[in-house]
Amino acid sequence: MKYLKPSMIADIINQFQKDRFDAHSVEKRLLRVNTVEMTREILRYRNKRDVLMTFSAQLARYIDRTFRGQVRKTTKVGSENLGGFPCRNQEWVRLVTPVVAPPGATNGHDLEVEGDDIEDREDEQRRHAIHAVALRNAAGRMDEEP
Repeated sequence: MKYLKPSMIADIINQFQKDRFDAHSVEKRLLRVNTVEMTREILRYRNKRDVLMTFSAQLARYIDRTFRGQVRKTTKVGSENLGGFPCRNQEWVRLVTPVVAPPGATNGHDLEVEGDDIEDREDEQRRHAIHAVALRNAAGRMDEEP
């Protein structure tokens, strides 16, 4: 995650009354509490075929890695995603209260983010190259007789 910080996610997990929670409930509460960061995070996946599904899967993996030992996967459960469609997603059980952001989770490098940043730059370079070719082609056609 690039914009959603571990402390933000820990705060959300700690707000749940019950120890069991699923990815969609985390997403919905993050969207309400950290709207700008959540939106920016989702937009990182705007070039994917299914933006919300890709984001949801990435967030679930991030929760698994970041809060290992504090939460544990249980099963897949059905609930509505951010788009309002019912689908299966990861459920966890909170093992400790409160869940806290690990000390190293807020600093340093996130390899997933660095890889995504490279992918974003490459996508941007491809868009610029396609645009440049389109402009050259259009300029060449301007000299043609109708």
